[in-house]
Amino acid sequence: MKKLLLAIPTEIEVHQAYYNEIKKTHNIDLLITGVGIHGTTYRLTRYLSSNSVDLLLHAGICGSFNQHYPVGSVVQITVDAFADFGVDEGTTFVHASKIFNEPLFYENYKNISTNIPQAKGVTVNSVTANCKKKNRLVSLFKPDVETMENAAVLFVCQQMFLPVITLRAVSNYVGDRDKGSWNIPLAIENLWLTLKKMVNEIDV
Repeated sequence: MKKLLLAIPTEIEVHQAYYNEIKKTHNIDLLITGVGIHGTTYRLTRYLSSNSVDLLLHAGICGSFNQHYPVGSVVQITVDAFADFGVDEGTTFVHASKIFNEPLFYENYKNISTNIPQAKGVTVNSVTANCKKKNRLVSLFKPDVETMENAAVLFVCQQMFLPVITLRAVSNYVGDRDKGSWNIPLAIENLWLTLKKMVNEIDV
């Protein structure tokens, strides 16, 4: 049986009952990476440096930029960017890809086809909570969803030549800080229902 690693940003995003079900039938470890790019990069690299893994599964919640992916929907992020990596001049932003030898987007090292809708993501160091920043991100990257870790996962897997599937469930709309309109429990429930179904269908 091939070895799977499930990387989740926080304990809150873990549905323990569903994880226990998956673990009964699959050779899988759970890694809590922590919030953000730095923690994810460090903990994921540390784990992979001393453990052999055949497929990485990354899952968590996210914000959506458009009505096409409403609260509760689950997407597979196949393309992602470090959205605030560059020079911020106040009125303009120049991405690092235009200054250094850095890519604008990171993609899956090895594409694994699933029937889950594909989406383009942006990864940020600070959650977008105002329309000015939201509009800038939309103009520069045309993203579907926003996270604080996903591009870091794609980056590490690209460097280590590791196949990866990254799943995110929408808990809120980007720019909307009215927590009354968020639905984290629904996002986590749908995320894990999708994750369980997907793990049982992929060839591992």
